Amino acid sequence: MTEIKVFSTEWFQKHNNTLCWFANHAVLKYWFRRLLRIEKDIKWSDIVNQITPHSFTWNAGLQYFNHYSLLETQSKNPNETRLNRRIAIKILKKIEQGKIEDKKFLLPANSTDFRTHEKFGKRLYYGLKPLWYLLHFWDWSTAVQPKLNVGFDTLTAYPVPGTTVSGRMYTYTKATWALTHDATDSDGSDYDTTNAQSCYIKKTGTDTWQINRAMYLFTTNIGAEQTISSAVFSNYAYTDSGDTLSETLHLCSCSPASDTVIANADFDQFGTTSFGTQVQSTWNLNTYNDITLNASGISALSKTGISKLGLRYGGDITNTAPSSDGTSYINTYFSGETGTSKDPKLVVTYTTVVGPANLKSWDTVLAANIKSLDTNLIANVKSLDTIV
Repeated sequence: MTEIKVFSTEWFQKHNNTLCWFANHAVLKYWFRRLLRIEKDIKWSDIVNQITPHSFTWNAGLQYFNHYSLLETQSKNPNETRLNRRIAIKILKKIEQGKIEDKKFLLPANSTDFRTHEKFGKRLYYGLKPLWYLLHFWDWSTAVQPKLNVGFDTLTAYPVPGTTVSGRMYTYTKATWALTHDATDSDGSDYDTTNAQSCYIKKTGTDTWQINRAMYLFTTNIGAEQTISSAVFSNYAYTDSGDTLSETLHLCSCSPASDTVIANADFDQFGTTSFGTQVQSTWNLNTYNDITLNASGISALSKTGISKLGLRYGGDITNTAPSSDGTSYINTYFSGETGTSKDPKLVVTYTTVVGPANLKSWDTVLAANIKSLDTNLIANVKSLDTIV
């Protein structure tokens, strides 16, 4: 059975009755229509009978038809077209039987409001985002079935030795901050180990400095069409840490020469844009510590290959030397630890929103051959909310 992605065209078709129930409920419609931002587009008394990722259809009152116009109707709504044809055929039979005269009939008429992209899918997602997080929290915190992800997919990725590396590199006993921070090569490195001091900043006197940086690679091949809504990086803390310098951990980009090994020459292959932070004072031992990726971090993730994340202290990423003696460091597990219960991990939540931008045809007509929309030339349509 093919899985239906949440907020896709198929998802809207499957749940159309429920969505329309909310849109027409005597009380809930005032909330739901505002959620979709259509409350000013139609009257409160209008009946919504179909919602798609990029359109909604409502009963716009009564209109005169004869059976010929009903048969010829080419509605954008296939359900409406089938309904019109069924009505027209019934009328034609009654005319042939002499039961009614061939005249105009007053029947319900539908109107459809089209948008240029999947607005209603996005509005449902962002408007109900706290609900999606609550459902995911249930999935993450309990093994009770059924899962409540309602169509959102979650990828949990770990570094895999020999495929995607995890490890650290370090410079130490340098005479100045500049020699330590700006070094092109580290003094040492290791990867796919059990545990190590992944991040480290140390200042002792005026002539002893140390910096450790870490790299983590994950296979995140979820498909280019997917939309990532959130991502969380997690490091499992070993039994010790220190923070006399009151530092903050920062995720960033990294670009090692190899996906499978870390070398001393990778020491200067770290970005300076923060992808997410954790204040060291909130660091907890013997458990996972999470950093939620910000918009820059999410956009840097690969949806078709390997995502590469670096970990640095704030003073390191901003090139700000400690003003006093002290040490900040964390000791964490890497992918060499047996199993994955303590390995670094990246949890990516994503979904696919399918809309007109992804359509190659409309009612079997190639998009390139569509010259007008509801008698309006395509060249004059700036958006399906406004025709100029």
